[in-house]
Amino acid sequence: MKKFVLAAAAASLLLVSATAYAGAPDQSIATRKRVELSAETINDHGRLLVPIRVIAETIGATVTWNPKSRTAAIHKWTETVKFTEGKDKAYFAKRYESGLFALHATVRVANNQVYVPVRFLSDFYGYQLTTKDGRVTINSPFSQYEQQLLSTGELASARKYVMGKALRNEHFANKPIPSLPKQWEGYSTTYLFPVGEANRFYLLSEYTVWFYERQGDFFVVTWEANIPVGTDDMQHSFLNGEITDATGPKPVQGKDFFYYRIGEAMTTTIITAGKLANDGTVTETGMKRVVDGEKAIETGTLDLKLPGEKRKEA
Repeated sequence: MKKFVLAAAAASLLLVSATAYAGAPDQSIATRKRVELSAETINDHGRLLVPIRVIAETIGATVTWNPKSRTAAIHKWTETVKFTEGKDKAYFAKRYESGLFALHATVRVANNQVYVPVRFLSDFYGYQLTTKDGRVTINSPFSQYEQQLLSTGELASARKYVMGKALRNEHFANKPIPSLPKQWEGYSTTYLFPVGEANRFYLLSEYTVWFYERQGDFFVVTWEANIPVGTDDMQHSFLNGEITDATGPKPVQGKDFFYYRIGEAMTTTIITAGKLANDGTVTETGMKRVVDGEKAIETGTLDLKLPGEKRKEA
């Protein structure tokens, strides 16, 4: 075995030595502050294996150990990855999927520690890894440009990025709530951003509402609820608290929202944008209707911010 230094660009680490290891609060690794940990590693034909405890502490996860099955599990949000001694595949369980993925090296147990390939951080979570002179650096999944855009970028541009990125790489903090049956052909999706913000929003779709927020290097659904089936106006029902199966108190209340709604039925798509005030007043700033792929009518502006709206994150 060799000594190596794991350099995680994070604000802080909490080092705990116990059966279940508690990690640090989820912070952006993008701060580039280096935290160096000395640890034993194993080089398996060019694949670097690192103690799972070190990895968990670095990314703010926890670890459990099952001595009977010789399996260590790393837990972050509601997601679990299990590593079994002698296996070169790991089992994962997420909200909508589960299965096996290749580790490209065998899990080992030595000196009372479980060693796993550090590459799984990239394969499963999307972290960017660099190795140089015996130093492994864990970088944010976001590029420097993306980090700047999310932190201080122009409001409409940041929202556009978030609306695409968050839904492709979402994580869930809570267990699933009951699913409601689909009620009609087509779909309707509404984004509700608190005025001035881009890093958190509500998403309303098919009588369910989710609250997304950026936590460090990821977008996490930290709250969700259902809206009674058959409701004609989901936005107002949501504002009025007409919800069921909620995972807790609504995280953002008493604020005005910028809304962006996309609805489709048969061959017609309607996109609207505007302001949804806390008292339920709707001020539309733009609308576009598309029929059979051709624009039929467009009024106002569908820019992803209100006229004169300035960025002010919570």
